[in-house]
Amino acid sequence: LPLARVHAVDVVEGVLRRPFGLASVRIETAGYRKEQAAAQTVLPLVRTRDVQRLLAELMPALALGGGAEPLSRPPARARRRYALPPALAFALPGVALTLAVPGAWPAIPALALLGTSEGLLRHRAAGWRDDGRHLVIRTRVLARRTLIARVDRLQEHGTSASPLQRRARLADFQAAVGSGRTGRVRHLEVDAARSLFERLRSPAASR
Repeated sequence: LPLARVHAVDVVEGVLRRPFGLASVRIETAGYRKEQAAAQTVLPLVRTRDVQRLLAELMPALALGGGAEPLSRPPARARRRYALPPALAFALPGVALTLAVPGAWPAIPALALLGTSEGLLRHRAAGWRDDGRHLVIRTRVLARRTLIARVDRLQEHGTSASPLQRRARLADFQAAVGSGRTGRVRHLEVDAARSLFERLRSPAASR
């Protein structure tokens, strides 16, 4: 597989692997002629701390020179927006159970609390970084995933905001590579989301 066709790597830290500092690494490739775009696992099990070293050896174009630098993150005021949806989603089974067995009502607050914890962990994990050559987007939905994409291979990127987000001056940012893999960071400060969008649309960003 020509390395030029590798547009991004996806570092996946599963629920069972992350406590042990382990992850898998997938490559996101663009289609060529009649071939379809694809994603495939190249490192099924690797220590998270070794990912950048291995990328530097195997796929230098996708290695981050300052891999240890922290990501920019959504604002603290966005925490409740991360926490509320999973809290409601987790509580629904408790509601259904309580309708069938009224004595099971304690399951509702217990599950809502579990969902709130998951939402706060999503807020804590979310982040992005743009160094002019690479775009890094990290998200969490149970598993934590970090997309490292070549800026000059992005297929599309943009921002979006619901009416409630616009009132709070927040926005989502999303980018996609040729394989169809997308990365999305929710509830950024609207100025930060617009600034990232403008940097990536600038011709200078792809040099």
